[in-house]
Amino acid sequence: MLLCFAVCSCWGHARTGYSQEYDGNRILLTTIQPPDRSATNAARFGLTRNDFAALTQQLTAVRYVVPVREVQRDARVSNRVRTIQLLGTHPEYASVHRLKTIRGRFLNAADVKRARNVVVLGSRLAARLFPGEDPIGRNVRVDRNYYLVLGIVDTSEPLAYIPLTTMKGRMGDRDITRSVGQFEIRHFELSRIEIIPQDAADTPQLTEIATQILQALHEDDGSFRLSVSQHE
Repeated sequence: MLLCFAVCSCWGHARTGYSQEYDGNRILLTTIQPPDRSATNAARFGLTRNDFAALTQQLTAVRYVVPVREVQRDARVSNRVRTIQLLGTHPEYASVHRLKTIRGRFLNAADVKRARNVVVLGSRLAARLFPGEDPIGRNVRVDRNYYLVLGIVDTSEPLAYIPLTTMKGRMGDRDITRSVGQFEIRHFELSRIEIIPQDAADTPQLTEIATQILQALHEDDGSFRLSVSQHE
């Protein structure tokens, strides 16, 4: 595992407007693809749901521990198609990233527990998929599945959010990316795990404990990194 302390910015993070302010640090665990993997090597790599469970059970003095799996997909409504970043996650993601809900609501615990086919759209994406229409209660197709639109959050980035359990049930852990003349297979469970301490002063100790937990669960395969950054 590569341990680094740097300002780390992942593409696809939505921001703005969440009322509960937190100006401390964020511990970010990020899956990285090992450089020696070939495009057709489907061996598993990176962070796992077991890692998330262990961190949740063993870490104290934390506000949130949030799992995220992010993939690129095409979203379809009638003849309208947009390429999106689809995030499978938990309700706490909205708090961590201070998402402002414009319409409807974000994901809740029942959505995750029941693996519901529901989605929350970024505002610009919603406007492009449903021009001049109300998206709430409508369906968006991703792959062969349809997702009921629950809410709209304020972001200009092409983001959509579904329960992590739904992503696992509908898409599994294997991600196939196709382009002209080639394709790539990746087999991973989580893209990242985000940890928000109760107090910024707890960050060094939590970082050390998180490192120990993951070292006990993983070989030193270089497929994820740990970084500390200023919370958004």
